[in-house]
Order: sequence, then structure tokens, then C-alpha cells
Amino acid sequence: MTVDPTKIEEKIFPLVKALNDTGILHTCSSCQGHFEPREQVLQDRNMADVRFDPADNISSEKIEEFINYLFVQFNEKESFTPVLLKPHKLYIPDSENKQADFVYVIELNPFDRFDHPNKKRTDMDNAIKALTDIVKDYTKKTCR
Repeated sequence: MTVDPTKIEEKIFPLVKALNDTGILHTCSSCQGHFEPREQVLQDRNMADVRFDPADNISSEKIEEFINYLFVQFNEKESFTPVLLKPHKLYIPDSENKQADFVYVIELNPFDRFDHPNKKRTDMDNAIKALTDIVKDYTKKTCR
């Protein structure tokens, strides 16, 4: 899947590209995080996230294995980082089928929401880079 850099925020783009390059998922939305008070509008935007679905013929077990790998590696390598990695499923209504559906989410949150916006931006940029490197390592290991 080709990722169009003009449609994705600049700071999250490397992570989105790396995730899509794994071949096991397709991203459907992303946010690089917005930390200035003027950027806090209807909802809290003090986080970065990428949402995705499994690629065709990829099992939920494979996705869970991948998410576990990211979580363990990030916490081992970035254990004292000022950013928390919070992967999860987000349940969303499927009005067509009148049931709940879900999307996978990789969320990055500043540890201290009271930090200065510039510090949160710097910390988030570093966490995005670290997670991007972990995703690339995963791809290298699984493509051998």
C-alpha cells in the first residue's frame, strides 16, 4: 500500500509508512498530537495515534503478536520515556450491520499532561521515532 505523504501529518508520517510497510496492516487514520492550548478544541488532542485494520488474509492473532512485540520492545528500550505507549482496540458502531466493529489503535500519550507544550512535542517526536525504528526492526526480522 502506498502512503500519500501529503495527506498525513508530517511528524507521524514515518510511523504510518513503517506500519504500512509491514504488509500485515492498513492504516486508516493518524494524528501526530497537538499540544498547544489553542489546539485543544472539542476533544483532548494531547496524544498521537495511528488506527489500522489487518491486511487481507492476516489473522487477528498475527496483529496481536505484532502489537505485543511493539509494546514489549518500546517498554524495554524506552522504559523511562516521558511518553506512554497504549495499544488497544477501539470499538465503533457499524450502523449498517447494527453491531459494534473495531479498529486497532496505537496511541502515544505524554506521561505528564502538565508539561510545557514544547516539551510534549519534543518527547512525542522522540517516541514516534523510537516506535518507527521498532516497527522497521520487526519488518526486517519477519522478512528474512
